[in-house]
Amino acid sequence: MEHTQRIPPSDRSEGFQWYLSFYSTLLNDVGASNQPILLLDNPGLELHLDGQRDIKRFLEERVALTSQVIYVTHSPAMIDAFNLRQVRTVELRGNQTGTKIDNFVVGSGEKVDLLEPVRAAIGMSLVTSLVLNEWNILVEGAADKPIVEGIFVRHYKELREKILVNGSLSESKDAFLARFYDRTGLPYIVLLDADSGGRDLLKELKSIGIPVDKILQLENVFTGRGNDFAMEDILSADFYHKAVQAAYPSHPVDLPPASAKKRATRYEEAFRAAHNIGFNKKRVAESARKLLESGSEDEETKNNLGALSGALVESFKRQIPAGAPTAYAAESKMNTEAQPSASD
Repeated sequence: MEHTQRIPPSDRSEGFQWYLSFYSTLLNDVGASNQPILLLDNPGLELHLDGQRDIKRFLEERVALTSQVIYVTHSPAMIDAFNLRQVRTVELRGNQTGTKIDNFVVGSGEKVDLLEPVRAAIGMSLVTSLVLNEWNILVEGAADKPIVEGIFVRHYKELREKILVNGSLSESKDAFLARFYDRTGLPYIVLLDADSGGRDLLKELKSIGIPVDKILQLENVFTGRGNDFAMEDILSADFYHKAVQAAYPSHPVDLPPASAKKRATRYEEAFRAAHNIGFNKKRVAESARKLLESGSEDEETKNNLGALSGALVESFKRQIPAGAPTAYAAESKMNTEAQPSASD
C-alpha cells in the first residue's frame, strides 16, 4: 500500500506548529493534575479564525471539569457572543488597591475599547444570519441553543441549513438581539422558558414593542404542566440522563427522583452532593445535541421536540406574506411527498 509523503511539523506553518505544541502540552499537563488552573495569553494568536474557534472548543470539551481556564484575547473568534457569562473584565485600580475582576457589563467612555471583541463576535453572528439564513430563532439561554439546533436534525430536517439559532437573550442588554431582528424585518421567533426568567423577559420584550406573535412560550406549547420548566425539561428523564452521563463520564450520578424542581436544579444538587462540583447544563445540552444527531432520542423526547418544532414552523409561516418565497416553501416544492408533520 502506498502512502502520500507526510510533511514534518517543522515544515508546516507557524500556526500549525503552535497548535500542535499547544495541544500536546495541554493534554500532558492536564492529565498530570486533577484540578489544573490554566492561564493563557492570547491563545491561537497565530491561527486563522476557524483555528481559534477550534482552540476554544477544545478547551471546553477536553479540559477536565474540575479545571479552571482563564485566557485573555482580542479575537472575536475566542468569544461566544451568546454566552457572555464567560466574559470577565479586569480592572487595575490605583493607589495600590489591587486588581478587581468582575462580570461583563456594558461600559462607556475610555472603557469602550474593551467591548470591541464582543461587538465583533456579535456582529459576525448577525452577518451570518443576514446572509446565510432565512429564519432566526432567538433563545433565552446559552444552554437552549444546542437543544433547539438538535431538533431540526430529525424534525423538518430540510430546514436545518435555513434556520439560525441565536441567543442568549437573557445575557444581551435591553434585549438587543430582539430589537435588531425586529427592526430589520427578518423572520424571527423568540423562544422563552416557562419559568420566572422567561416571564421577566416576556415583560421586557412587550415593553420595548416586540410583537407577541413573534414570541413563543414553552408553556403555550406544553400546556397542563403545573410547575415551572425549561428547555431541558421537555426531554425525557432517561434521555437527559444519558446526555449527562456523556458530558460527565468520570463523575457519574444517579437519575434524580422526580420533583417540582426543574431538572437542571436537581442535577446541580446531585453533583454537589456526590462530587462537590458544579453542573454545567450547556455542556450537557451539547451532549444532547450529539445524541439527537445520532438518532438516539426515545419516543417521549421525539414527540415533545416534534411538537415544539411544529409550533416554531407554524409561527414562521404566519410571518411570511402569501406567495413570498421562503425556505419552507422552497424546500416543500422539491419534495413531492406529503408536507412534513411535527412527528416526521
